[in-house]
Amino acid sequence: MSLQELRNLTEVLLTKDEEILRAKKEWESTFNSVPDLIIVFDNDQMITNVNKSFCNDVGIEKEDIIGKHFPDLFYNSSSSISECDCVEYVNELNGWYQITVSSLYDHDNTVIGSVHVLHDITKLKKYELELEKKNEEMKEMSKDLTDRIRRIEVFLNEFRAKYENTIKCGE
Repeated sequence: MSLQELRNLTEVLLTKDEEILRAKKEWESTFNSVPDLIIVFDNDQMITNVNKSFCNDVGIEKEDIIGKHFPDLFYNSSSSISECDCVEYVNELNGWYQITVSSLYDHDNTVIGSVHVLHDITKLKKYELELEKKNEEMKEMSKDLTDRIRRIEVFLNEFRAKYENTIKCGE
């Protein structure tokens, strides 16, 4: 191989390296721009990656969490990571989260881990609890009003029965 061919090959490799680095930075920027908390696990439930939102919300540095066993950090020891794609709701990390779990596959379509996306639904959950409380209050008010209406009907029926003859005589 000539010197010129080596230079050309080196230039091609450097260009490919730059493209790969640019794609890596773009992916990391996208991953860290998502407001939801994202955690990536391997098949042994070890954390392999987290996004910036996760670190900010949990108050932990990325370097301090990578390689840690997930249940030891956030849940009681009986908790486990779901092996299927599903949605769960948890009241952990000082709030309510909708967790979507998706399997992570390699190029041979073999499951190599999972991706957990935690969407903060704390405000919605608070509204839901408030609504449930208001519904209970409305049920009680409705029951109270129904009782009062029944008492008024009883009174009116008794009043009619007592004064019906007086009213007819006065006509």
